[in-house]
Amino acid sequence: MKRIVLILIMVSSVILGLNTKFEDVGTAHRISVIEDKILLMEFSSETCGYCVRFMKEVFPDETVQKLLRSAYIFVEILPNNKKTTFLEKEYTNYQLFGAFGIRGTPTFIFWKGDKGITKLPGFVPSETFVKVLMYILRYMEEGIKESFEEYMKKEDTFFGHPKIVTVSKEEGGFILKNDPNSIYVDKFPESLDVFKVYVTNDKELAKSL
Repeated sequence: MKRIVLILIMVSSVILGLNTKFEDVGTAHRISVIEDKILLMEFSSETCGYCVRFMKEVFPDETVQKLLRSAYIFVEILPNNKKTTFLEKEYTNYQLFGAFGIRGTPTFIFWKGDKGITKLPGFVPSETFVKVLMYILRYMEEGIKESFEEYMKKEDTFFGHPKIVTVSKEEGGFILKNDPNSIYVDKFPESLDVFKVYVTNDKELAKSL
């Protein structure tokens, strides 16, 4: 079977557009697994004032967007009867609220593969949210040991390490179909967006991106 090299470039750059917000946790989870990213689930509600505030003030923040595009797959889960499949089990969104023990909104669940990382309940301003995203990313990629309280005192500009992920033809097709932040390339792009996911069959091209 032909292999596709999935390129994940994770360095700072000018944002060309807002990170895609997924609404189906099953799709978002599979993308996060294929792209080797952290799944960030926001349990939200249309009647939640702080959820609305998060989407207006925090989600569009430039540094938040850099981090989301570089290392996270973000999905908003609303309390409704929409069905999805997560970890080979079917749920409605209402059932997901129960399965994750959600007692208030917004609540953010950080997840990697088939395991939870941590939970962040409630609203925090963009400056704090940036620190949370960077701290979790450093923990997952570098295994930092210091507490979040100590980390908060430091300046940081970590957006993750560049990586090349080899995937199957089917997985590459799934990414191209479902992740608007992905694009297929067979030559070096005229304008390189370092936050975009590049899919290619050319391993030498992959190394140059």
